[in-house]
Amino acid sequence: MNNLRNKFKDDYQTLKDLPDYERAEVIAEEMFKGVKDKEGRPYIEHLHFVSEAQPTESGKIVGLLHDLIEDTDTTLLELQEVGFSDKILYSLILLTKVKGTPYSEYIDKILASGDEIALRVKEADMRNNMDPERIARLAPEYQEKFNLKYPPQYEKIKNKIGEIENDRHKVNTRK
Repeated sequence: MNNLRNKFKDDYQTLKDLPDYERAEVIAEEMFKGVKDKEGRPYIEHLHFVSEAQPTESGKIVGLLHDLIEDTDTTLLELQEVGFSDKILYSLILLTKVKGTPYSEYIDKILASGDEIALRVKEADMRNNMDPERIARLAPEYQEKFNLKYPPQYEKIKNKIGEIENDRHKVNTRK
């Protein structure tokens, strides 16, 4: 099984001794070691792109881990056992697409949550996936899929983040 307990064996319990960001980075690096994206590039580059785009430490952690539950056998319980907060776990739950769920429903769940971390991580994830240079290097069937799937959902995510920022601005200017 490709989960934390098996990958880290004797070091599993010592993961919680690491600072949160470092723990996320160690986990992401190990769990995605040798994994390539559709371009044949190391998958960890995508995770670092998403993480580095985040304005908060919690967002950076979620950015590194956002595909972990969906793409490995790692569980939320394992992430809780190694010390990640409920806030981090909640965002990861939102970002984990359940097999068989239509993509638009998955995005609607994130939108309805109002979880700013999940929204910002998904925005950066989609922005990286929609990068025209990146798409141009994909096989034609993936190019078409990405061009149909992402843009309308990306706009919804961007609009929701804009609403949150506007609301925050209104509150800050009333003080």
